[in-house]
Amino acid sequence: MGKLEKAFLAVKGKQFPVMYNPTDYSTSMSATYGGPEENNKKNQFQQVQHDNFSLSLFFDTYEDNSDVRDAMKPITDLILPTIKKRKFKEPPVCTFVWGKFNYRGVVVNLKQKFTMFLASGIPVRANLDLTLESRPNDKEQKALSNRSSSRKFWTIKANERIDQIAFSALDNSNSWKEIASFNNITHPLVFPKGSEKGRQLVIPDLGH
Repeated sequence: MGKLEKAFLAVKGKQFPVMYNPTDYSTSMSATYGGPEENNKKNQFQQVQHDNFSLSLFFDTYEDNSDVRDAMKPITDLILPTIKKRKFKEPPVCTFVWGKFNYRGVVVNLKQKFTMFLASGIPVRANLDLTLESRPNDKEQKALSNRSSSRKFWTIKANERIDQIAFSALDNSNSWKEIASFNNITHPLVFPKGSEKGRQLVIPDLGH
């Protein structure tokens, strides 16, 4: 058995340990797809992004006979906005950390369920469900960007030849044939015509 790693939420350099490590949490990633509008293809991979992160935490202050809401307050306060420069209300960005796993985001949903009370009515046991919306830092955003579509999209500008597009998009003007074939351009030597300004082309990934 290795050393027990305590989960915590970090906000602006401060750490708020959970009372008990969660028994489970859920996170996922989603991909978006698209394609040229004129042929309505939506099967080209565009980007990937983090979805919301959810976890459940358990709090118990029965032995201390203290209000469990006080123990949860540093975490429940994360859904409250902070005022920056007296003008804007911003949600505090926090990071959930447990061992090597971490998720950076803002609390967008919070649910407290109190399950045990003292004779005075003070709650001493509760479940706290949190949902965080992703706010990746620069390093994480770069990693996500690196997973973006290997097939690019190119919007045709006025007087832009297909060999120029190939050079700009693929660093090789001779790749115009592949672009023409991939986009069903039947007369590439006279492409594009004036009416095709603004058309979106799919740039094939020639490295795969």
